[in-house]
Amino acid sequence: MGYTNLSVTIKTYYKTMKDRVRTLLKETEKEYKELLVEEQALYDDIKNNYDDYLTVFKVNLKRYPDFVNNSYSNDDFLFVTRNIFMNRKGNYRISNRRYRLFSLAKQQKKLYLLKKDLDKYKAMSKITIDSYFKILKQYYYEVEKQLILKGYGYALEGDLGWLCINRCKVVQGQRKKLDFLATKRNKAALLAEGKRLWNKQEAEYAEKVGIDYKGVDYRKFINEEYCYEIPLINCRTLKGKKVKFKTLQDNRAIKGKTEEEILKECNNDVNKVCTLDLDIRKKLYMCLKLDNLLYLNFIRNEGQQSAHTPKANRKGGQ
Repeated sequence: MGYTNLSVTIKTYYKTMKDRVRTLLKETEKEYKELLVEEQALYDDIKNNYDDYLTVFKVNLKRYPDFVNNSYSNDDFLFVTRNIFMNRKGNYRISNRRYRLFSLAKQQKKLYLLKKDLDKYKAMSKITIDSYFKILKQYYYEVEKQLILKGYGYALEGDLGWLCINRCKVVQGQRKKLDFLATKRNKAALLAEGKRLWNKQEAEYAEKVGIDYKGVDYRKFINEEYCYEIPLINCRTLKGKKVKFKTLQDNRAIKGKTEEEILKECNNDVNKVCTLDLDIRKKLYMCLKLDNLLYLNFIRNEGQQSAHTPKANRKGGQ
């Protein structure tokens, strides 16, 4: 299974966003200007026939601010004109007038929505890369919070599939996972004692030539019954390839601090933990320590097996 390396840095996302917004802004401006001309002509025609609408349909258009101002504000005018159109009796001239009145109300609302889109795209076109980065981080903070505290999945775009946190039983004989923090502390303690640290290449060479190796193994492994994975599920675009996801967090918020100190700063509140600028796995394990029942969110199948377990060997569905 090979790894797929995709150029998906913040700069790439930012450029893609700016290019897309530039296109949307151009298309929306064109549509808005064309509709504005069409709507104004329709409004002038109906306004010139105001008396007909009052006499034939018994509707006083001057009662509705949307008609008077020729601008959408709420659905009142749209609702009235729709009812007038739906109650037509088959007379072509009358039906045409009804339809034109209803069309005016619809076009007013569409212009209103297009204007909102224009304002949005103009604002997005002015976003700096630093602001864009902050927006992305804030968005994914909330995504991670929902994944951890609610156990929800996160659907990616198109056929990329979706992500979730999955609780798995550790299989006997499975490759052990390194406890990075405990290993770092043990390594520092051994160096302070003047011990010679274990080195893989040196150990292999000593074994090969048959000499006694004195290096002390400083590694510490996680010895737990369960572990947690964040698999990419139902991906139809990268079949047979393993994908590595890069997070936006840099973990500098915990540099030099113990886990206990971080939890104390968060008042042992899982919601506050989820707002920290930390990797999702670090947030997950801290939240699991604070909430003894949180693990129930992540049981996805009866056997609590990995999402990568072949379906033929899996007990229960995800």
